[in-house]
This record gives sequence, structure tokens and C-alpha cells, in this order.
Amino acid sequence: MKKIKFFIKQNLDLKFQNFYILFFLSLFITAFGQPDRHFSFALLAYLFGYLIIIRLLLEVKSKFRRCSYGFLWALGVQLFQLNWLSTTHYHGFGIVLVYLLVCFLVAFQFSILTFFMKKNGSLNVFRALLIASLWTLMEWSRLFYLCGFPFNNSGLVLTFNPFSLQLASLVGIYGLTFWVLFTASMGAFAWEKKTNLGGGIWISLLAFPFFFGAVHLKMHEKKLQKSQNISVALIQTGLTTEQKWPCPGMEKSFITRINQWERIFAFLREGGKEKFDLIVLPESAVPGEAYKTNISYEAICARLFMQEDKLPPLTHPLAFQKSNGKWMVSHAWVAQAIANLYNSDVIAGLNDYEALEDKNYNSAFYFQPYQQKRARYDKQILVPLAEYLPLPMMRSFIAQFGITAFFTPGKESKIFTGKVPIFVSICYEEGYSHLVRKGRLNGAKMFVNITNDGWFPKSRLPIEHYNLGKVRAVENGVPVLRACNTGITAVIDAFGKTTAILPDIDYRGKNLSGVLSGTANCYSYNTIYSKFGDRLIIILSLCCIFFFLLTNRPTSFIKK
Repeated sequence: MKKIKFFIKQNLDLKFQNFYILFFLSLFITAFGQPDRHFSFALLAYLFGYLIIIRLLLEVKSKFRRCSYGFLWALGVQLFQLNWLSTTHYHGFGIVLVYLLVCFLVAFQFSILTFFMKKNGSLNVFRALLIASLWTLMEWSRLFYLCGFPFNNSGLVLTFNPFSLQLASLVGIYGLTFWVLFTASMGAFAWEKKTNLGGGIWISLLAFPFFFGAVHLKMHEKKLQKSQNISVALIQTGLTTEQKWPCPGMEKSFITRINQWERIFAFLREGGKEKFDLIVLPESAVPGEAYKTNISYEAICARLFMQEDKLPPLTHPLAFQKSNGKWMVSHAWVAQAIANLYNSDVIAGLNDYEALEDKNYNSAFYFQPYQQKRARYDKQILVPLAEYLPLPMMRSFIAQFGITAFFTPGKESKIFTGKVPIFVSICYEEGYSHLVRKGRLNGAKMFVNITNDGWFPKSRLPIEHYNLGKVRAVENGVPVLRACNTGITAVIDAFGKTTAILPDIDYRGKNLSGVLSGTANCYSYNTIYSKFGDRLIIILSLCCIFFFLLTNRPTSFIKK
């Protein structure tokens, strides 16, 4: 027994020779600890990823060295986890600079955090709360740079398991980040002190999210089983950028608008039903403006429609008669025809143009069978350079990539009222907890996300994006439907469980296309997070910081 204790002591005392082994071990398991990878990596990241690096940094006496180690560790993690951002296929080498800048900024944030890790191994509950609070606020602050950056939260490590994921219903994704860092810091404290009490507290903290999730799911189990279901058809067009839009120099790859609609109709027929409750088409489902009359009525009827009695009337703004008497119809007309044909509500991502205001919008339209009025939601959070121009002086630079027109951000989180009140998010708006929560507060009982992740082909972006959708479902207690051009099309229930899925690529690495046809459970419930939002964890973090400063005199704190 004495030999075992001696061996453990020798290995737990952090000496120079094993510092770097533990440093790279922590970097490795944290980098791989994403929820979609093997559960063992995520579990190890939750147990030891941040714990080891915090414990190591506590041993470094020099502030400069501690900061440097923290920066290099965080940089390594971010370079690995955000590698999808370096996809140069459409963006050129410039996107690599953006990728490096984002990774450096996140690593710089973590290096600041190291200044609050007291050297000589001293750590207590209050300092653990301080570390967790500061990192939570740093992650939250990323939402306010340009359009914001909602990806890669530390709290995502807790979403690998259906039980631990449920903690998001209380405190949201930033609350999960707080819990991961607080638990890791308390683990570092237990490691340093080597006491049974410290170890017991750490194990209890680790277990709490799983215990809470098990009780939470059990409470809602019967209600979920008895809840209403609706039949859905989620279209995944699976087109590359050059196939979808007439890109300069790649016109031969472009699939004409009528052929793109023909593919969508073929997918719907694959669904094998004559009626759906809801059909969802992805972001910018077909190129061009919603009401621009650019498709021959005769041609589209001959190729797609057999039941003329179900077609919408040829009236403005859906259709236009040319001087030769021939009718031209718009994308909105075709989408309305789908709603009539399948007696289904239809949500379709289409661009729109307001001539009076000279403004373009990236929008989602809501069509109902045989209705003349159509609701529209305009994307509120736009991607810099691709969808909006941060600085006018950059216009000539962006024009080199064929981008000459930009969108106007929407101003309202609208609800589409049909069989189920629906809030639609467009593309990476799904990553913003506060925006999606507004839809819930406005009465939504189902979320729909329409996406095109095709600008980062064969990367990890689709799975990263999909992970955020699962968190939004749990935060608000609302089911989520996802329909993508390229991406992961899925049906997710109010507890983050995926009940149907269509991946983004097949085993050959080719884009998958088709329809995800099935049922969606409509059960929804009010959560603590949907009521208070991020305010709960932000106020808690600020209080922890204030209390720490109050109990540590500024002069003595600076000397530490």
C-alpha cells in the first residue's frame, strides 16, 4: 500500500518532465471533445480536458509563461475544432486569414483568463467561480463582434449525452460553459489538495447534469408520448454553389431554375404521400427573387403539373402576361402551387426585393393552401462581406469575388401561424440563443431552420451547425425541423433527440439530396431558459466576479 501511495504521489506531483505530456494530453482530448465525435472523447474532455490545463497553469509561477502556455493551448484547440472555417474552395486564401484571426482572438481570451489562475497551486471555490464566470462572459462577448460568432462554445461538450444536454433548459449554452469550467476548476482544486472531500465535491459536480437530465426526461416522458404529431416533408436539394447559381466561369454547371423545381417535385413524389401537414424548402431554395416572373407557365405546367384545377390564379404579383399573350410565373407562384397540390403549409427560402425601398432580403415565405396572403420573415443576422458590407471601402475588394449586391437585415421575429405556430431561423441565425428565444416568447411552438452550408463543402460546418440546432430545441423546450440545401436535414424533438435525419454527404463524399419524409412530435413546454434567457447566467457570473473582488483587496489581488 505504501508503494502504491508513493507511486501516485510521484505521478500527481507536477514536475518538469511530465508537464508537457499532460499539456498535450489535455490539448488532444479537449480538441477531440466535440459532441458529434465518439462519446468517449467528449466524456474525457468533460472529465479532464480543462481540469488538466488549469492544474498545470496553477503550477507556473511566471505570469508571462502562464499566459503563453494558456495561449498556445487554446490556439491548438481552436485550430483543430474550427478547421471547417479554413475551407478555401469558394473563398480563396482570404478565408484562411479569417480562420487564423478567429482562432487567435479566442486563444487571446483564454490567455487573459490565465492571469486569474493564482500561481503556487492555490485554488478555492471562489476562484473557481471567478474562472468559470470570466470565461462564460468572454464566450458571450463573441456575439457582439461584427455579426457575432456563436460557434464552438465550451459548454457543447455537455451535449454529447441526452441526459447532460437537458441542463441547457435551465441555463442555456452559456450556462453549460459555466458548469464545465467551474467543475474543471474544482477538479483542479481537488487534485491539488488530494482530500476525500474535494474529490467527493468534484464527482458530485460532474454527476449533477446527468442526474438532472434523467429526472427531467422522466417527468416529460408520458406527455411526449401522448402529444400531437404532424407529417412533414423536408427537402434537401444537395446542390453545389455552381449548380445552384450561375457563377462566372462555371455557367456549364448551372442547373436551370425550372430544372431545379423539377428536382424538388421529384423529391416530393419520393415522399410517397398525397398530403403533408408541412413542407419545408431550404434557404434560397431556387435562385432569383420570389416575385420575379421568369418561368414560362406553359413549360412548367407541361413538365410538373397535371392538376390544373389546383394551380393558383395567374394574377399579380405571382404571374405576368407578356405582350404576346404568354404567361410567366414566379417562384412564389410555384411554391403556392405546391401548397395547393399537397394541401400543405409550405415554408420556402426565397430572396425578395422591395422596389420602393430598393432593398434586398434573404427571406423565408409561408404559403398556405389556396390563400392569397403570404407571410414573410427576413433574416436578421447577416454574414459580413457575403450578405452585408461592414465598410463601404471594401466594396471593390468584394466585387472581385462576384459579390455586388447585399441584403438588408430584418427587424422582427415573426411567427407563422398554421397547424403549429412556427418561428423560422435562416442559416446560422440558429446559433444565436437570444434570437431564437425571441421566437419562443412570441408564441412559437416549433422552430424551423432553413440552411445552406454549401459554401464550406466537405467540412465539419454542417455537423457543427446541426449541434447548435439540438441545443436550441432543449433551451426552449421546442421541436426543431431543419431543411438544408447542403447540410444536415433533421427532425429534432423538444429534448434534443433526433428522430429522423438525412446527412449532408454519402459514403463517397458526394452531396446527398432528397426528401426527409416522416412525422414530427409537436410537444413543447416552457423552460427556465426561455423565461429568463442568458440574463440568468450573465447576472450570476457578474455577481461571482463582484463577490470575488469584494473579498480580495485590489492591492493584494494584483500582487498574486
